[in-house]
Amino acid sequence: MPGLGGVLGERQFERAAQLRRELLALTWLFATAVGATILLCNRSFIALWVGPQLYAGWWVNLLIVLVTVQTALVRSDAFVLDAALQPRARVIVSAVAALLVLGVGIALAPSLGMAGVCLGLVAGRAVQSIAYPALVHASLGRALDLPWRSLMRPVVASVLVLGSATALGERLLVPGWIAWIGLVVVSFALLLLATLGMGLGDSDRRDVIARMRQIWQGVRGG
Repeated sequence: MPGLGGVLGERQFERAAQLRRELLALTWLFATAVGATILLCNRSFIALWVGPQLYAGWWVNLLIVLVTVQTALVRSDAFVLDAALQPRARVIVSAVAALLVLGVGIALAPSLGMAGVCLGLVAGRAVQSIAYPALVHASLGRALDLPWRSLMRPVVASVLVLGSATALGERLLVPGWIAWIGLVVVSFALLLLATLGMGLGDSDRRDVIARMRQIWQGVRGG
């Protein structure tokens, strides 16, 4: 993010747009893979930890993961807006989203319980998901032009990965903690590869893999 702030300060908007695209791709990739791992393993985790009778159900489980994925993507654009020194518009949108979260959550919670609260969060995040990209494009001196064809691929991949993980997670109960840890490690690795392969085009995939290598080298102190 400090690097992006410098790029925006030098008004290198094309470079900033490319960095944002890369940031969103990385965020989507990891949020989807982690979310799918949670959907696959959470029922077993709850059963081992406090007992299967306290599992909230697949619907609440899925909604929580969807809110988390939304939040990760929304915050990515929020970081860009902060780097572009556009906090006022972001705060206004966040206030509208918060009011919607409260309104929908209060209206639905009595009848739907936890699912109603989650639906309120989904509604509020939807406002930010629509408004933030428009604000980012404006800060980069561009008209909002959503690449529907390139967006459809990650959307379809998310539906397939998260839907499959939800269905499998409802049928899977591991017998103990060691088996659960193994399931988490193996499923995350496989889901990450599946999400990467299905959800990104060749160019985005190469960029993401190159960035992941840079991150790994930084973690290792290379």
